[in-house]
This record gives sequence, C-alpha cells and structure tokens, in this order.
Amino acid sequence: LKEVDFDKLNKELSTSIEKIHIDQDKMKADLEKALKDIDMEKISKDVQASLKEVDAARIQADVQGALSKVDWDKIQAEIKRTSQVELPKVKAELERIKDIDLREVEANLKKIQPELEQSLKSTRESLEKMKVELKAYQTFIDRLETDGRIDKKVDYTIQYKAGSLLINGKKQTDEVTTSYQWFLKDRKDFTIRKEADGFNIDKD
Repeated sequence: LKEVDFDKLNKELSTSIEKIHIDQDKMKADLEKALKDIDMEKISKDVQASLKEVDAARIQADVQGALSKVDWDKIQAEIKRTSQVELPKVKAELERIKDIDLREVEANLKKIQPELEQSLKSTRESLEKMKVELKAYQTFIDRLETDGRIDKKVDYTIQYKAGSLLINGKKQTDEVTTSYQWFLKDRKDFTIRKEADGFNIDKD
C-alpha cells in the first residue's frame, strides 16, 4: 500500500469519469441529430400508401372471387321464365281494358246519377232528423236534472211506457208526467239508460 501512488490513481480516475461524461454528451447530440434527420411525415405517407395498395388489391380479389361464384346462366334463365309468365298476363289485361266501352260506362253513370242524388238527399234528411231528435232527448234529460229528478253524474234509467213515466224504476205521478208532455206527446215508448259503459236510447 505504501508503494501505491494514490494521487496518480485519483487523477486517472477523475480523467476517466470526465471522459465518460463527455462521451455521454456526444452520444446524446448524435442521437438528437439522427432523429432530426428522420422524415417522419414521409414515413407516414409511405405506410399509408402501402396500406391502400394492400386494401385495393384485397378488395379486388374479393370482388373477383364473388363474381366467379355468380351463376349467370341461372339468373338469365330466371329472367326469361318470369318474362314468359308475366307478359301474357299483361297482354291479356291490356286487351280486356281495350274492350271496355267507355261510352257505355258513361251512359250507365248518367242513368244512375238521379238515384245517387236521391239517395244522398235522403241520407242528409235522415241525419238532420236524427240531429233534431237527439237534441230533443238532450233537452228532456237536462230538464229532468234541473227539476232534481235525475243526476247526470251517476247511472240512471228513464222509461216511458203506455203513457207512464218511470225514473229509476219509480213511476211518476200524472202531474209530473203531464209537465213533460211537450216532449212525450208525440213519442212512442222508449227507454233511456245511462251506465258506466255508455249511454243508450232504446225505442220500443
């Protein structure tokens, strides 16, 4: 140990450490320069172009494969068969339409026009009578409620039979019946029912 030159050893060690630091800095600088020299955009474009070429080639191959499996003869035969079946039907229908005498149709329409007009007139008159009749029944029911004989919010039954008026099964006096003669005098027997499932007027 006495013969070891510690000062010299220490200097050599320091020099080696400094050299290591210097080499690390140089390596870092070289790496950064190398990265700058790499054209990443160009690499990306090249990769995308390659992928497109691969996809296009694959798609083309798939299409060709699918087309090769199509039975063109079968399709053509089906089209021919369909046309042979449908065309005669179409032709026959056209011939039938051609044979229709439009003048005869027009004459028939003119012939039944008066009947149609009369039917429409009768229908309108019937609807008007029904409207007036329903209005009269509504007025009668409203009057009964006003007089306190029924409550339209709950179920009720009104009967007019053989000249007698019954409300909820109870026969009304002649005086009460007479007070509603403005409605009852021209009417035959009827029953009015108001229940949970609806409102009905039955004429006997």
